[in-house]
Amino acid sequence: MDKAKVVVCEDLKENFSKNTSYGKNTNRRLNSWVKGLIAAALKNVIACRGSALHLVNPAYTSQCDSFCNNLLLGRRKSNTFYLFNGGTIQADYNAARNILARYFDKEIKRNTPFNAVKEILLKRTDSYRLTTVQARL
Repeated sequence: MDKAKVVVCEDLKENFSKNTSYGKNTNRRLNSWVKGLIAAALKNVIACRGSALHLVNPAYTSQCDSFCNNLLLGRRKSNTFYLFNGGTIQADYNAARNILARYFDKEIKRNTPFNAVKEILLKRTDSYRLTTVQARL
């Protein structure tokens, strides 16, 4: 981070889903975890380094294939992401590549609702699959 002019990370301010209840105590713990401490420490380091912090929408960053245009292809299982092309990659590294790509995404903004993000990604994925199939014909 010493040389980074911009640091990109997920915006984790959102609380966990209000639709699912895990019990009063568990919900409270989930919504007060160390994400606040990490965010504060990151802001301090960035301020000392003279870098800029850019937060991106976290929706589906761990479920997209970073080597295939950040589409909903491939799958994550534990610490491994199985790429669409048959290869494997460390899951957190794949997600980090997707977070960086999200910084350049013109369509998915930080405040885009997760269901809208899913629709955008599904359209892109379907378009890619259609193009791939047509190219093979």
